[in-house]
Amino acid sequence: MSNHAIPAAHVSELIQLLGDPVLLLNWPLGTKGAKQKWKHLKAEVAMKDATYLRELEKGNIGVALGDKSGALISIDWDEDEILEEFLRINPTINQTLVSKGKRGGNVWYRMIGEYPTRTVKLGRNSLPVGEWRSSGGQTIIHGRHPDGHQYKLVQKLPAKLISFDQIVWPSGVASPVSIGESRLLEVNHSNDAESEKTNDHPHTAFSNPLSSSVILCPPLSSSVKSVEDCIRLSIPNEPHQNNSALFKFARYIKTLEAFEMRNFEMGEHVTAFDRWHCEAKRRSVLRVEQSRDQYLMEYLEGYRKVKHLVLEAKLLKDAWDMAIDPRAYQPDFSSYFTSPIMHRMISWCYYIQHLADKNGVIWFLSCRDAGRYLGVSHTEANQMINTLIRLKILFEVEKSSQSKARRLKWTACNHHPTSQGVS
Repeated sequence: MSNHAIPAAHVSELIQLLGDPVLLLNWPLGTKGAKQKWKHLKAEVAMKDATYLRELEKGNIGVALGDKSGALISIDWDEDEILEEFLRINPTINQTLVSKGKRGGNVWYRMIGEYPTRTVKLGRNSLPVGEWRSSGGQTIIHGRHPDGHQYKLVQKLPAKLISFDQIVWPSGVASPVSIGESRLLEVNHSNDAESEKTNDHPHTAFSNPLSSSVILCPPLSSSVKSVEDCIRLSIPNEPHQNNSALFKFARYIKTLEAFEMRNFEMGEHVTAFDRWHCEAKRRSVLRVEQSRDQYLMEYLEGYRKVKHLVLEAKLLKDAWDMAIDPRAYQPDFSSYFTSPIMHRMISWCYYIQHLADKNGVIWFLSCRDAGRYLGVSHTEANQMINTLIRLKILFEVEKSSQSKARRLKWTACNHHPTSQGVS
């Protein structure tokens, strides 16, 4: 961040605790939001704008959740008792940022892997007890509560990087993704302000499991078992992403073919593409000057160029689980690096290569995926990868492109810098 865009101390503290990327929102003091648009904002632009940062100093500060802030979420508990219960039964993930308004509090996490990307109500015995807050929503973290209380940080720790399956839910509270077994209420995002529960607006209907909009977001498992999966994993969220999105769609279709052990007929390709195109059109992300047939030709050309299946997402997650195991073998590069995050990065890459060799596949790693797992910005992750390449711990087999991440290979199998210099 340039010198002329240095944020105030409390804003800087929030950025540090919440991690990068994060999009902070400016609201009038004493409110939980207003009818002003913010979903067009992007963290990488707004949070480097000196004028935008100065506006944050004036009132309440909200945090845009989910995809706006790199898979940052908050779990809002209504009462102190259930907040304390949640932290008590989650000893492995309770060392994280916790904020508080009037009562209860928000527990903050940055997610890796699959997680619910819509805000849903959490209930116990048919009574609302909290919310899972994600994409499309926001949470106030600084300023003055409407009743006069000051928002405060009751546990000043960085938002912890976790996977969704690490969360243990209090007794009687169903997981947000267990829609068929729980009675969860979907928040209706009718405006851009934060949706809140109040006694003045009691909830009277529960969401239908068949019509729920609770969905999962990247980075996702490579388990592609239907055309719906292919569409869900590749559909763009905003305009000017269709070239790379169509190539991803083609890769997922080819992965699905491998899963079903057959090749699609041309009619199946066209039908699958039309479903993708219909969803992209519904989201208003298609170019008005580009016809359906042009998009179809682009998809078919992308399919022809696909060389590798979508296997690396699961590979990255499995390797990460192995690397964070305290019993795991840790490659010794202590004479190069002293920071735990670099040691974790090296161990992760070691296990990615181990699993890739075991399964007979190649692997790719984008700086955004690396940043999400390691809890750093994608630019810092890119610098870390480049450093490992320069030290010949990794070898760049294939450079990144618009449609795919760079292909890497671990080359330090017998190279330990504690006993050797850089070759």
